[in-house]
Amino acid sequence: ASSLPAREHLGCRSMAEVVGHEEGDGGDLEKATVVVDFMADWISKMEVISPEVLRAVSIGPAIRSLQRWRHGKDLNAYNKSFATVQIDEFWSHSWQRRPWKKVSTLLFLKRGLPAGIMGTLGALLGCTLTGFNLLSPSFPFGEISLWGTIFGSILFFLTLLLWPRTEGVFLDACCIHQTNLRKKADGIRSMSGILKQSKRMLVLWDKTYVDRLWCMFELAAFLKSRGEGSKASLQIRPTVLGPGVLAIVLSVSTFFIVIVAMFSYGWNRLDMMIVTCMAVLVLTYPAAAVFRDYFHSVQTLHDQLQNFRLANTKCYCCSVGHVTESGQPLPLCDRQILTKCIEIWFGSHQSFEDDARSLVLESFADQLGRHYFPYWLWLVATSPIFWVLLDITVDHIRLDHKERDRWPYWFISALGWWMGAVPSCAAAFFYSCKLFSAPRANKWNDRLMNLLVILVMLPIFACTFLMIEALFQWMMPLSPWLSATISSSSHIALAIIVWNGPAWIAKLRHGRAK
Repeated sequence: ASSLPAREHLGCRSMAEVVGHEEGDGGDLEKATVVVDFMADWISKMEVISPEVLRAVSIGPAIRSLQRWRHGKDLNAYNKSFATVQIDEFWSHSWQRRPWKKVSTLLFLKRGLPAGIMGTLGALLGCTLTGFNLLSPSFPFGEISLWGTIFGSILFFLTLLLWPRTEGVFLDACCIHQTNLRKKADGIRSMSGILKQSKRMLVLWDKTYVDRLWCMFELAAFLKSRGEGSKASLQIRPTVLGPGVLAIVLSVSTFFIVIVAMFSYGWNRLDMMIVTCMAVLVLTYPAAAVFRDYFHSVQTLHDQLQNFRLANTKCYCCSVGHVTESGQPLPLCDRQILTKCIEIWFGSHQSFEDDARSLVLESFADQLGRHYFPYWLWLVATSPIFWVLLDITVDHIRLDHKERDRWPYWFISALGWWMGAVPSCAAAFFYSCKLFSAPRANKWNDRLMNLLVILVMLPIFACTFLMIEALFQWMMPLSPWLSATISSSSHIALAIIVWNGPAWIAKLRHGRAK
């Protein structure tokens, strides 16, 4: 607990010490009650004590500082923040879990789209250089080069780690002073005012979030600060989203490199389908394990919200019996102050619980879609598919290739497979992961569930592969441009229906019910 930042560990003690200095005897129960009422009244006004308290930090330093908290406090984090008049985004999260999942999730949320774009531009550059014979047109393990994939992968990960973002965000570890007690207490007492000056809120949700009083207070303050009738700009993201995207990137990259190798050696299509299914079985196992955990966390979120009660949340001061590390009594209780603020804002605990439950569930479904995974993020994670297919396209452009006239088919089909055929298979994969998401007590049974997810998906993958092959053979007499356009349009249309159809039906039913 000693490495937790201000509001999770030292918040109540800092306020107690500052108030104790100002009010005298902190052990006087009557005085403490007066101070609790005064603090609750002040915080509920949603103001900041001074302009210096309203601070933000750039995304890059914030992510690095978040990672450093794994090894203890980053005492220089406050120096990375700067005073501002408005915060672009408030990051709300629990400090009860290790930060690496939050870090990976933030990297993909904040830099994933630029990484996908830069990676694709890098792939186009590599393919262009290969096409003009400025790079070797073949690799030791086959005739097809992978320069597009190599260039794309390098730029993808460099952008993911280094892409600059100018927006200012609030991260408590950086924007609340961790050593100066006066500044720390000012920051904590101004938290509702800080939330009021934040344009939007990003909730990094894990299983401990709804149990933390400070986290739910931040949510309450943000909802209240938006005013009556205005919709809160609230984003909900499970922290296991980042590991899930990373698992997709690595699995997809390896899988399609295997396919390139088979193309290079001229394997017949039946053998390719058999080996491809075996590769799917092996390479998607880690992704199945990660996404079962992902969808289990999504279900846990729903269950927690359905059973959410403010009285069941936890705060540090109550967990240590309102005694400091040195044995001195804490004159104030965070729970008394924060719950009183919520009562002032919403009228009752029940009213806040109902508002939080409905808004979070609605925001979660709207933002993540029917499969609880953003489609744009899926395209980012699977962009290596497009890069590998671009390498195959460049191979067909070579003068000595026997199917040189069909390179337009590969170029256009690359888009269709990336944006259509693969997302359709992904929908089945996600459905299987949700169906078998509950963890098993026995680890071997849990591993069997991962295999079961893949076995459910394999027939659908095989059918998709056969459909691609059937379209290829059927449209062989047509021009490459026309056959590729028809094929890609079919795949993309199917993906749109599979990905969004259930959500459209649900909205239609909801509208009729109204």
